[in-house]
Amino acid sequence: MKHLDNMLNIIIAEEYLYVKSKLSEDVIFDENNNIWHIFNLLLNPKCMKGVLSNNTGGLATKNDIKTINDYYKNNQLMQSAKSLYEYLNDKNISELLKRIKTNWENYFTNKKKWFTEKEASGLTGCPQYPKPKKLKNVNQYSMQLSCDKFSLKRKNILGLTFFKKQIQTRFLSNQYVNSKTIKSLNVSYSNGDIYYHFTYEVDKKLIKQNNKRKLRNIKQAGLDIGVLNLASIFVNDEDTQSIIISGNEFISKNCFYNKLLSNYQEKISKEAIKFREIIKQDGTKIEIPTEYTNQGKKLRKEKSKLIEKRKRYFDDKMNQYSKKILEYLQKNKVTDLVISKNLSFTKTTGEIKMNKKTKQKFYQIPFGKLLNMIEEKSPMHNIFVHKEDEGYTSKTSCLSSDVNKNQEKKSKNEPILPNDLNGNRGSKGKKLSRGLFRDTVLNVTINSDLNGAANHIRLAFDKVRITDLKNYLWKLQQPKKVKSVFEFNCFLSN
Repeated sequence: MKHLDNMLNIIIAEEYLYVKSKLSEDVIFDENNNIWHIFNLLLNPKCMKGVLSNNTGGLATKNDIKTINDYYKNNQLMQSAKSLYEYLNDKNISELLKRIKTNWENYFTNKKKWFTEKEASGLTGCPQYPKPKKLKNVNQYSMQLSCDKFSLKRKNILGLTFFKKQIQTRFLSNQYVNSKTIKSLNVSYSNGDIYYHFTYEVDKKLIKQNNKRKLRNIKQAGLDIGVLNLASIFVNDEDTQSIIISGNEFISKNCFYNKLLSNYQEKISKEAIKFREIIKQDGTKIEIPTEYTNQGKKLRKEKSKLIEKRKRYFDDKMNQYSKKILEYLQKNKVTDLVISKNLSFTKTTGEIKMNKKTKQKFYQIPFGKLLNMIEEKSPMHNIFVHKEDEGYTSKTSCLSSDVNKNQEKKSKNEPILPNDLNGNRGSKGKKLSRGLFRDTVLNVTINSDLNGAANHIRLAFDKVRITDLKNYLWKLQQPKKVKSVFEFNCFLSN
C-alpha cells in the first residue's frame, strides 16, 4: 500500500511541477482552470480507481478514465501502479486514494494561508507538497479498513482483509470490542509494532443529556496542566478536596529513556560507512549518514523499538490518568470541566523561552494527550468540557482580583499593573518558593497551580458565583498530591 502511495504521489507531483512551470506566477490550485485538468483527474478517487483496475467506468467517469489512460499510455510508473491492483483489495485502495486527495488539498489550503495570512496561519514554514518516502525509511504508516474488511466473529481471532484473502490473527480483546458499535478499524505500523485503532459510536443519549443541562444544576471544576505538576484540579464547592497529580514520574522516566537513546545514537554514529553532504540555510556544510554496517542497522531497529516503547508508556499512563480524573469528577457530581490547550499549541510554535533541560521535559512529555483523552471520554461521564485561553490565570489572584478584566485589557493592548494582579508567583532562588502564589491584598500564600485552575472557572463562568474562597483557603493550600495511578486509585476507593 505504501509502495502504491509513493508511485501515485510521484505521478501527481510530476504533473503539478509541469503545470507550475507553465505558469509564471506562484502556483495556486484552481480546479476551474483547464491547465489543471489532468492534475484534477489524478486526485479524483473514482476516476483513479477505474484507471488502476483497468475498468472502462460508467457514464460519469468513462471519458475521464480514457483521458488518463491515453495521457499515461507510455508511463512506466503508471503501468507499475496498475500491476499492484491485482494483489491489493479494491476497497482499501479506495481509502488510499481518498487520503491522497485529502493530503494534496491540505497542502494547497496551507500554502494559500502561508501567502495570505503568514503570521496568523500558525505555520512555521512554507508547506511542502506530499512526497514519497523510501520503504526502508518508513517508520510509521496506517490503513483504514471499513466494517466489511475485518471480522470479530471467531473468539479471540481478528480477521483482516488487506489483500484478496482474509488474514487471521490472535486478538484477546475480541469480547470487549464486540460490545461496542464499531464503525471502522485503522491498522497502523509504528517502529516495528502493529496497533489496532477501533472507532466506535458513543451513546447519543449522553450528548443530549449534556445539551439539556440546567444552569442551576451545574457544578464546575478547573484543570491546570503543566510539567512539574501534570494536572491540578479545583472543584467549585465547599467540601471537595483539590487534587494535584505529580509529574515527577514522567520526568524521571523521560530522562531514563533519553539516556538509553543517547547511548544508542553514539553507537550508531560509529557504524556509518557512507555519507551525503548537505548545505544548511546559513551556508554551513554537514555530512549525513546514508548507509550503515549490519551492526548499525540492528542498532537502529533497537532504537526504533525503544522510541515506540516510550510512546506506549506515555499513552498508557495518560489513558489511565484521564479515566481516573473523570471518575473523580463524576464521583463529586461535577458537570462542567474547564481546560486550556495553550501550552499544547506553544509546542508547535516554539515560542516559549526555556533552558535546554526544562525544554526537553516540556517538548517530550505529551501532557496535551491527557487533555485530548479527557475531552474524548467526557461524554461517557456526563461531563461537558470547556476550552479557554489560560492567559494571566496563574499570575492573577483568584481571591482578590478578576482574571476576565486582565484578559480584556490584554486584548485591548492596555498595560496590566501589579494592582490588577494582586499577587505574585514564586520562582526558584527567590524568597517565595516555586509552586506558590502570594496574594498581596489578603497577605496569604496559596498553591499557584490551583490558583490557575480556579481562575479557569472564572473565565468560562463569569456570571456564575464562585465559592467564597476566603473562607475555604484549605482548598487552595492543602491539596491531595498524587504520585502514581495506583495512589490515585486508592484515594478514589477510600
